[in-house]
Amino acid sequence: MSTLHVCLLSEHLLANLIPALQERPNAVLALATPSVQRARLDERFRNICGRAELSCRVLPFEEAGWAAQLGSARRIAAVIGADYGGWRTRLNLTGGTKTMALSMVLGLREIPHEPFYCDTDRGVIETLNVDGAVAVESLRDVLTIQIYLWARGLDLMNPGVDDGSRARHIEQRQDLTRELAQRLPADPEALHFINDVAATALSPGRGGLTQSRPAEDAKPAAWALKLLARRKLMKWSLVNPGRIRLAGQEAAKYAAGGWLEEYVSMGLAACAPHACAADVKVIHQRNREVHNQFDGLVLHRNRMLFIEAKTGRLDKREKDQDVLNKIEALGAFATGKFGSLLLVSARALPSPVLNRAQAFGINVLHGAQILQFKAYVRNWMRGAAFTPRAVSVRKGSSPQTARPRPVAG
Repeated sequence: MSTLHVCLLSEHLLANLIPALQERPNAVLALATPSVQRARLDERFRNICGRAELSCRVLPFEEAGWAAQLGSARRIAAVIGADYGGWRTRLNLTGGTKTMALSMVLGLREIPHEPFYCDTDRGVIETLNVDGAVAVESLRDVLTIQIYLWARGLDLMNPGVDDGSRARHIEQRQDLTRELAQRLPADPEALHFINDVAATALSPGRGGLTQSRPAEDAKPAAWALKLLARRKLMKWSLVNPGRIRLAGQEAAKYAAGGWLEEYVSMGLAACAPHACAADVKVIHQRNREVHNQFDGLVLHRNRMLFIEAKTGRLDKREKDQDVLNKIEALGAFATGKFGSLLLVSARALPSPVLNRAQAFGINVLHGAQILQFKAYVRNWMRGAAFTPRAVSVRKGSSPQTARPRPVAG
């Protein structure tokens, strides 16, 4: 028997897409209100269905008042009876308003149908059978990062297959990356000096790859400079500690924060989520002039984790508040209702910044807490909250961290 999915479109397209991608009906009948049509969400939904090889038809649905909604529901019932007679009809009540959902249930009284709700928080689809019993089916991981971003109105600019060069670089210097992650956050002087050297190299007209610094400024960061020199990312020695020559732009990018991004990538690989991507570049569907870059995106249980990684001050030209605003706005736009935001900062952040981040719904791992990144991601994958443990550190040493406490959430 052929199956028809009927769904009420809203700004949260994923609530309609996830069940359709899991059950793969023969046809999807999407109902679009005038406000949904004005936002062109019906076009977006139809395009995504086409890309996912799902047959989709869009019909209008009134939203101004219950009487108009009931009239729309009756017209939809007539279409279903005429064009999909004898099909198994599944009515997705996850989208739209409560009155729209009730109107559809009442309008389809003469047509056998199965109302269901997609509960992404609990990871289930619940169907109300004709005998009043509730059938529960677990959600599978059916989304890709690309489909998730399509639903949010974004197109990937770099969707091609990775040639493996980045993964090879990460693997080749994983020991260095791990040691920098263990020691730099515990040594603010060294962290600041390395950041400044890298920023100078990457800023045109500021000094370039070869720099001369006061020897007394370089000595507190000697251990980090020695590590970078040993891996041939720069030339440096204690004989002339103020003389620094970076090996190239890529080496400067690694010192400027690439090491933290690679540490995050290493952690994600160890956690093995359904899908993850680093250095994601996107373009907005409604305005092709607007481009954005995300440090990391993680997809698991049909939910998205947005990661921003910072090593120095959030931005020398902006206040921390402005950067938090950007993370909140951009991350929330990219992830929507089913997303979480995480800031990973090698620099320990002051309490006012942490309080503002909490108010914005941004989770933060900062300073030596970045070593708890894998624990955070594993908790998030399970749907549990995470409380970072306080970390005791000695300058230039590896932090001692107690086991993190998961909190149900």
